[in-house]
Amino acid sequence: MELNIGDKIKYEDVYGDSFKALIIDVWTNDDGEITGYFSVTNSGLYVHFNTSSLDWVRLEQSVPVP
Repeated sequence: MELNIGDKIKYEDVYGDSFKALIIDVWTNDDGEITGYFSVTNSGLYVHFNTSSLDWVRLEQSVPVP
């Protein structure tokens, strides 16, 4: 699934908590392939997730390299 800046998304984590977020940046590699997304949730939390998994990573933790 390819997302674009401005897209609104919804994600449910393993605990059943649901988040709504807005894509604010799309990360690409040197070949122009999308490697990750940066979003802001409805609660104001900034979140990074990569294209191989929709597991979100909070920025307080290290961000895994896809």
